[in-house]
Amino acid sequence: MNKNNTKLSFLILISFVFLLSGLFSKGIEAAGTSEESIKPAIDINKKISALELPIPQSDQDRTYLGLKGTGTFELNQIKTRILIIEILDFYCPHCQHDAPLVNSLYRNIQERADIKDIIKIIGIGVGNSPYELNLFKQKFQVTFPLLPDQDSDISKTFGVKGTPTFIGIRLNNQGLMEIFFFQEGGFEEAPKFLKEIVKQSGLKQEE
Repeated sequence: MNKNNTKLSFLILISFVFLLSGLFSKGIEAAGTSEESIKPAIDINKKISALELPIPQSDQDRTYLGLKGTGTFELNQIKTRILIIEILDFYCPHCQHDAPLVNSLYRNIQERADIKDIIKIIGIGVGNSPYELNLFKQKFQVTFPLLPDQDSDISKTFGVKGTPTFIGIRLNNQGLMEIFFFQEGGFEEAPKFLKEIVKQSGLKQEE
């Protein structure tokens, strides 16, 4: 087999793998629309224990989260009051399609002086490696931290059934974390989604 045929075969194989990944992700999301699974798999207002993730290698990401050093950190160490988590998957076509919207959500937060220091967002890649998330970050120009959940421990803790899933968490000075928002699937408008997050978090009543 000559080099051109070998290259063509490789490209066909890669395309087939991504097609299967897309179909699998769609199947997961479709399963999440049944009447039984419309309810969040985890109780809203539930207190959750500390969850560990690797400290980002990027200086920009560490500064954004208020972290230093290397190794691992716990979610409750992030310097914020409200944390928005997107559970995503490098191979999920819906996550890829919604990436510009989530980027817009991040910009909406950063452009508001009243909330940019008290609402932060991270992405957690279920079953993804740091290499895969770095590719996702580069391809879709993601400027907020993307962190790997290679063993799917965190997504299982939250009861996530499909990607993307968005989770809102309150953090306090005692290190406690409380879930106040859980949404399977994406959103259509970043400003409207942010308004809902602010409303459900209780920030309007507190500020």
